[in-house]
Amino acid sequence: MKKIFSLLPAILFFMLLIVSLLHRGGISFQTHILWMIVLLPIALSVFMIKKNNGQIVSRTPSMLLSLILLLLLTIAAGWVYSQMHDFGLISITTLLGGLTTLLIIIEMDIAESAIEKALNILCVVAALLCMFGLGLYFLTSIDRLSSTFVHLPYLTTSYPNAFALFLLSVTPHALLQLNRFCNRPWLIINALTLSSLLLTFSRGALIMGIGIIVFLFILRKIKFDKKAALVLIGVIALTAVFQLMRPDSLGQNSFEDKYTLSSGEKASSVSERMDFWKGALSIIKTHPLFGAGPDTFKYIFPQYQTSLLSNSDHPHNMFLKQASEFGIPSTLLLLGLIIYALYGLRKTYRTNNIHLALGLSMLAIMGHNLLDYNLNFTSNALIFYAILGASIGLTRTSGHQTPKRALWVILLILTSIMFVGGAYEAYERMLITQTRDLTASADISKKQEAENLFAKIHPIFYEDAILLRAENAIEMKNTKLAKELLKNTILRNSAYAQAYNLLSETYTGSASKVLAKANNARALELDPWNDLRYYFQKITLDPQGGTANKDAYQKLLESYLALLQNNAHETVRSGNPHYAIKIAEALSLTELKNKLTSTAELERKKIH
Repeated sequence: MKKIFSLLPAILFFMLLIVSLLHRGGISFQTHILWMIVLLPIALSVFMIKKNNGQIVSRTPSMLLSLILLLLLTIAAGWVYSQMHDFGLISITTLLGGLTTLLIIIEMDIAESAIEKALNILCVVAALLCMFGLGLYFLTSIDRLSSTFVHLPYLTTSYPNAFALFLLSVTPHALLQLNRFCNRPWLIINALTLSSLLLTFSRGALIMGIGIIVFLFILRKIKFDKKAALVLIGVIALTAVFQLMRPDSLGQNSFEDKYTLSSGEKASSVSERMDFWKGALSIIKTHPLFGAGPDTFKYIFPQYQTSLLSNSDHPHNMFLKQASEFGIPSTLLLLGLIIYALYGLRKTYRTNNIHLALGLSMLAIMGHNLLDYNLNFTSNALIFYAILGASIGLTRTSGHQTPKRALWVILLILTSIMFVGGAYEAYERMLITQTRDLTASADISKKQEAENLFAKIHPIFYEDAILLRAENAIEMKNTKLAKELLKNTILRNSAYAQAYNLLSETYTGSASKVLAKANNARALELDPWNDLRYYFQKITLDPQGGTANKDAYQKLLESYLALLQNNAHETVRSGNPHYAIKIAEALSLTELKNKLTSTAELERKKIH
């Protein structure tokens, strides 16, 4: 029995390979190869083995190894049985990259002093990025502080919640460093990062930040002394100065409105989350074992949605995301891995500040991601899994010396794959940026140039680029290419409402009006809440039906107008204002059309 148990990790791993080979569920060959390449360093890092008296011995505790391999198996199964083929590369690579990082850190047996130095460096980096973010805050229209760290391909970013999560992950260690003999730099770092955390206007980060401070006071790790008073004064002063330095012309956020939920975003920040959580639970109920597949939430949630324009890429909760996309077993394994790490810290966190900082960072990241989800950003995910790995590595009772040569080979393979993958993603992103600029032009030669670039973009990385390419083909009068692209997209993702509607538009005006109506009906069946373009297409195909249901359309547009006035951050950046105006015009709702036009223009100016 012992021998069988010791072989369990190997058995699970080969089961993973067999499942991926035999049941790819339509996953493209390129995606499958990329997936297997990403799994290779994981296999090497997990199965660093040595011969001991003729026996092969695993280098990590068998329970931990089995837990991780089972988690890998559920991730593989989630992709294999996904409702959408070729989708989900971002979630898959983030999870695999995170687990790879965790395993390598565990196997490296990093000294506590090295982890402390790494945390010190991370805190300094956070302070520098706060200064960079403040420069953006004073110069750009983004009214919440952010910085470039949360998504490396972008020089600037509009993801303040993700930046808040990064700041939150370094806060415990920075606060604990106030007790050092030379603490002036730490006074500055804490004042700067905490004031920046406030200026992200992230309510989840604020709650967790207060929780960290209260817990450290309870443990008497920080006290109401001169240092604490200086940090508090510094946070208040810096926050006030930074707010005053921001030009009025760029717009201001109100702390009172934001943190008391009395701002115009109340509906999207609170009730929408409730809708997302309920929708995620419905998806889990329908797909309990393997989930609906990675990155499928935004396509499947509209079938459970109850309010206009409140869709999201994820359900704003890390465990609901995991369960809805990979199944309940996968979520329990991920939770088990976190509990395993925290359980190892239970005896040492009161006496060891590094262990305490790691534990609090883990809890803070997890707590923030119960209200929001920002582990889809690679940098945040890698920090989380690195902290998880360091916690396990420092507290596990059984460890082995890792052969340096094997470790460096693994790191070389891993970093090479990450570099090549990152470089290719940056290249693809550059192409997409160019195509967006070219397709916006009325010049037909520019559109042809865009088509040449589109041919170089691989669909497994950017699904939405296919729709942009199809629209470009339609404008070039190449409906044959457009139909081919859209049909292929629907084969890969049977819940892609946008693709169905665009295919309907390609059939409009041709002899295939029946197909146009069928595809438009399918789009509205899949997503009746998030795109007014579908309703405009329905009216175009059946003007008499539109007139007969004029009152219903008027109510829809009035609801949209109210949302546009109070929640413009979700609506103005889409095509909805344009199609709302066109619907009002088509149904001769002149007064409503004028209100929509003026409001959309006003809100557009506010954003830009």
